[in-house]
Amino acid sequence: LALDLSDPRSPRFLWEHVNVVDGAAAGYGMAQPVAVNLVDASGGGAAVDTWTAIWPGGAPLPESLGAQERALTEPAVIYRAVADTLWADPRSSFFDQVVSGRYDFRGDNYHPSRGREDVDGDLRDERGAIAGTPAMVDLDADGDVDVGYVAVTDLSGAEPESSLLKMILDPASPDRPAWCELGPIQGGSDQPAVLHFAVTASWMSDGSLGLYAGTGTPFDGSDQDRGAFIGLVDHAPWSCAVPAPICGTDGRFVLDPGERLTTDPVVYDGIVYFATWVADSGGCGRGEGRIYGLSYDTCEEAMDADGDGYTDPYLTVMDYPSSLVISDQGTLFYTTASPDLSRFAAIGEIRNAVDPFSRVRTLLVGEVF
Repeated sequence: LALDLSDPRSPRFLWEHVNVVDGAAAGYGMAQPVAVNLVDASGGGAAVDTWTAIWPGGAPLPESLGAQERALTEPAVIYRAVADTLWADPRSSFFDQVVSGRYDFRGDNYHPSRGREDVDGDLRDERGAIAGTPAMVDLDADGDVDVGYVAVTDLSGAEPESSLLKMILDPASPDRPAWCELGPIQGGSDQPAVLHFAVTASWMSDGSLGLYAGTGTPFDGSDQDRGAFIGLVDHAPWSCAVPAPICGTDGRFVLDPGERLTTDPVVYDGIVYFATWVADSGGCGRGEGRIYGLSYDTCEEAMDADGDGYTDPYLTVMDYPSSLVISDQGTLFYTTASPDLSRFAAIGEIRNAVDPFSRVRTLLVGEVF
């Protein structure tokens, strides 16, 4: 659903995305859309800058949770122009036309994903999902995105498993990116693992891209396998080169048994923050929440959570940490949710977790001639 908020007191409806061809294909999305500028030169004329909403499709739920219908959804990346006001005629809407038109409601990704099945015979694979918001990056600082990173989860086996993929955009055919397999994701116990939350991308000091993610899903509290935080560096973002590890020798920062991520990673001032939760025995109860702050280029401890001058492995918080936000003054805010109805959700903070001016030098000058 898109609204024009130019006048906050009188919002204007723009469009609502509905797949008139296959109702399941565009449904079950679980991530927020991201608005980016795409260059479209596919018409043969001048390239056109178009602000576009991009979101993933699918829910990475195991069949054991009764998700058979959701397992039939297509792991698509769906595009739709933000200013598309032609919602009444879906065949006319940019980046979002039905099968007989130039574009497809499914958000064609044209990726030959392994292990998936074409259940409905439409030449597109089902039994897959992309749960996290795509990390879209402008590589050359020209105002439009060039690549994106997503985690695709294969739901065709006994247990879901995720792989990291890169999409390289071509202005000549922006709806058909080149897809690069960057490798499967493994948990801390060397088991296939699910990436439910988004991949986060951050520029490194040498111009490469750091990629951060973590294993775990909120739908399986009884899993006692070790989780893993994933830290990789893409030295060649324009190509399909396999990223190198940041964390350890294989890109993994191993977590405790039963520990899994609960938020998207956040990078600020050289530190990557993420929250995890460790279930109580049997998967019930309050469990233990943790906030980590690791160096974005080494995965070593980098957060002084209590201000004592020493870095801490993590900060323990009550209940289930559900979000992380960094303020413009460098304060880390986190929210928690409690399974105990006698308690309320809480907002906590870590002051001076980072110094927003640590790399700034100032000069005070009264007059300059």
